[in-house]
Amino acid sequence: MGSIFPERAIATLAQPFSRKALAVPAFARRDRARWWALVLTIAAAVMATALVLSRWVSAAEAPPVDIPLAPAFAAATPRAPMIVGAGTHFGIGGDYGYDVEHSRWALAALGLTSFRDDLPWPDFKRAGPDVPGQMPPRLAAMMAATPARPLLILNFPHPAIDGGHVPLTPVGVAAYAGFARDVALTARPARPMFEIWNEWNRTARDDNAALIGEGSIGDARAAVHYVTLARAATAAIHAADPTATVLVGASGTDQGWRWTRAIARAGALAGADGLSVHFYNHCEADHQARTAANAIAALEQLHAAVTADGASSVPLYLTEIGWPTTTGGPCDIPPDRAADNIAQLLLWGAATPWLKGVWLYELKDQARDRSAIEANFGLFGYDYAPKPPLACSVQDATALIAGATAWHLDRSRADTTLLFVRGAGTNQIIAWHEGDRPATLGAGGEPLHYRRFCSPRASDAASVPLSSRPVIIDATRLVAAGGKVRLQ
Repeated sequence: MGSIFPERAIATLAQPFSRKALAVPAFARRDRARWWALVLTIAAAVMATALVLSRWVSAAEAPPVDIPLAPAFAAATPRAPMIVGAGTHFGIGGDYGYDVEHSRWALAALGLTSFRDDLPWPDFKRAGPDVPGQMPPRLAAMMAATPARPLLILNFPHPAIDGGHVPLTPVGVAAYAGFARDVALTARPARPMFEIWNEWNRTARDDNAALIGEGSIGDARAAVHYVTLARAATAAIHAADPTATVLVGASGTDQGWRWTRAIARAGALAGADGLSVHFYNHCEADHQARTAANAIAALEQLHAAVTADGASSVPLYLTEIGWPTTTGGPCDIPPDRAADNIAQLLLWGAATPWLKGVWLYELKDQARDRSAIEANFGLFGYDYAPKPPLACSVQDATALIAGATAWHLDRSRADTTLLFVRGAGTNQIIAWHEGDRPATLGAGGEPLHYRRFCSPRASDAASVPLSSRPVIIDATRLVAAGGKVRLQ
């Protein structure tokens, strides 16, 4: 597309910035810095205005997209329901107010099929690293109380091993592998999944500083050290229970996924059942990046990278992601935005075959302080009251995921996501829109029966307005009639 300004307008806008116009007048020679600041401010304002107008015109000129429904639903790929879980704190965090009975109820109410929790090495091996271990009582009680499958993080240094630091020596690695083996034998009746450590690229050093890149041999956080530990622990778990699911990675903040890619290239995935990662964007300086779309783009980037590195057959698991509903801080995420982010992420994940599971951080708030970032990631409040609209958004998403048999993702327009979902005798369209301009979905005047996420009632309309909140449209009759929908 050409310029949005006619030539005469461009000439007019350029005049104040010609060489002559930028000659410093007499009054400004006494304060050149102030004059140049004024000039640069005006220039930035003009450029910003041009950018906004350019986006608006580009969106306005985007042609409608017609999508025949029968081929779209025929393209849906069958897949088993994606695992959807939440983080809990029974292995650690006794002061966070987690209660077994309420947590069991909360998982069931939201349709969550897994919970993720820490199993600290020193708590399991309380009597010493060479003595048979025992599950911590609170975590054991939670595992016994719910059919949700546990994802156990085999985490934390043991005070009797390698000076109480992360296991780096052959003796330390062997002791950690023994811990992993004993947990697999002890917990086997609960069919747990296992995650090898938590955010090694941060927590392997006492200051919890995130490592940028793969790190050097002298840095405990380096990829090479994690690879050694992961391979030993994975082999030990599978020797004890060949049916166990073992995830490696659990990487924290990882710019460009450099550390994650390094462990994959170096062989950490050998024998493992999946690569796990974490992703948070709630404190991004650009508020437009604090979205599910940003997280999805990052995960797609990671999948493309590990595929290019030769690890395309290894499934990905997103074991931590969330948006804190704090108030009065620099990283606040309004509850409506957090709910839309979660819904979009889960629905996209369900339609993405290489993403096998998502664990939201976390099931409930850790405290009542509304300003504490770490304490306000919950889907429920501190006292287990459902947090609107986050809880109902998860509930709607998990119900759709459980009832679906096949998914097809359509991004005919970059700012709009359409999912064509087949179920048992049903065809549904799920849609959301994140663009700067309004968007609608219609069927040539035919009424569409739809419901917006977290809405108790369905409606009928010839044109369904789209927004960041997903809508569910019943397309069963339209598919049978050979109809189509138009996105505009």
